[in-house]
Amino acid sequence: MSTNTQNFEGAHDFVINHPQFIENQAIHNTVPGETGSGLKSLLEACNPDAFHDSSARHPPPRCHPGTRGAFIGKISAWGLCTSGQEECILWMHGPAGVGKSAVAQSCADLLAENDKLGATFFFSRPNRRDNSNHFFTSISYQIAMSHEPYGRIIDLKLRKDPTLLKKSITQQFQELLVKPIQELRAQGEDLERRVVIIDGLDECAEHRAQQEIVQIVAASIRNNTTPFLWAFFSRPETHIIASFTSDDIVPLSHHIELPVSRAIDHEILCYLTDELKKIQKERNLPSSWPPEQQIGILVDLSGGLFIYAATVIRFIGDPNSLGPDTQLAAVLSLATIAKENADSEHPLIELDLFYMLILLSIPPKILPVILNILLLNSLGLGVLKSANILGLSQTQYLGVCGILQSVFRVEPARRPDWGYNFNWCRQDLFSDDEMEIVFYHASFMEFMQNIKRSKDLTLGLYTFAQCSCWSGIALWTP
Repeated sequence: MSTNTQNFEGAHDFVINHPQFIENQAIHNTVPGETGSGLKSLLEACNPDAFHDSSARHPPPRCHPGTRGAFIGKISAWGLCTSGQEECILWMHGPAGVGKSAVAQSCADLLAENDKLGATFFFSRPNRRDNSNHFFTSISYQIAMSHEPYGRIIDLKLRKDPTLLKKSITQQFQELLVKPIQELRAQGEDLERRVVIIDGLDECAEHRAQQEIVQIVAASIRNNTTPFLWAFFSRPETHIIASFTSDDIVPLSHHIELPVSRAIDHEILCYLTDELKKIQKERNLPSSWPPEQQIGILVDLSGGLFIYAATVIRFIGDPNSLGPDTQLAAVLSLATIAKENADSEHPLIELDLFYMLILLSIPPKILPVILNILLLNSLGLGVLKSANILGLSQTQYLGVCGILQSVFRVEPARRPDWGYNFNWCRQDLFSDDEMEIVFYHASFMEFMQNIKRSKDLTLGLYTFAQCSCWSGIALWTP
């Protein structure tokens, strides 16, 4: 029903609920919030740190030039739709440390260059990028930023109903992806076929959520409700294998294994040679450093694991050490022990030996503090609380953490508004919101929490006494 505005002349102090205004026979419903506020709320509900180009992951793990070319080429051809494939799901699987994340990153970079990348999400359990509720919101936000008509639809939907962001991930997928795409198609538009890359699916917080994500995506492909190609990278966990090998998903998916293999020794040799040459130049060492024979021993110690080689490089180049020669000698000393354990059935025995070497090279008086820091971080306590509990100043905290810079780093943290503070080194800006520990690979904390692997240094072996600064937690007591 229309209302003549003359009826309101002289009227005041009245309220109109749910108004509709007719102008030239068109009805306009008012929508709460300003234009763009829906997208802003979407950003707040996602995790930008998990994007492939996030500064929180910089520098991200990517394949060294000349390595993993066959895998990158195969996945990129699939993503660029030049391989003649019909499968809309690709699953690359392999054990820890073989370089899955590096392959995923390199593929994301290549697809982005060719305007074929739709969205990315790099899960990481130790770095707290493991919340499944942030997954589809993050995918939706990235697509909204690259496709304006889709973005307008999402913005309007969330201004009308912000609670969509609190729905289950199944409903999030329907409301933030399926329905907006249906609306686009009804308008005669559609999204281009682009690739969505999901790395570290096994590091999503719950097994149930990992399987649900795969099932949601597969159902969408069967029903043609989204136009994307979906590339998953994960370890071959039993429940994930069950999902990708189920009868209803096998016809939709292509599987690629990235195994631990000594066949890539030449690629690891290439990586180590180039990275050691950088250290040699930076430290003004003799051009003959290190001898080829020693590089060969490092290749052998790596055992087909790129994570081993990458950690070795950070360890040797550690500016807080006695120098590259001393660090290199320490790594080479593992060769004899590695030979003694050559028949071990544990696939990460070489990496475990190296992690143990790193820990045992820490001064005895500092080691308990390091273990405290790792445990408090695993409990979700921020840098400031941890430092206060341990009675450390910010300078002491950062100095202690610097000893383990080969396995993690401390850097500016995301604020609640996802902004950054690049003056984090200022003494007055040391707070939980501004600093965080970032691990290079999940395998280190897995090592630290497994008594069979880290033995006497396992985090769970320590007990806590009452502490005056915080109830229930004190310094380590063996």
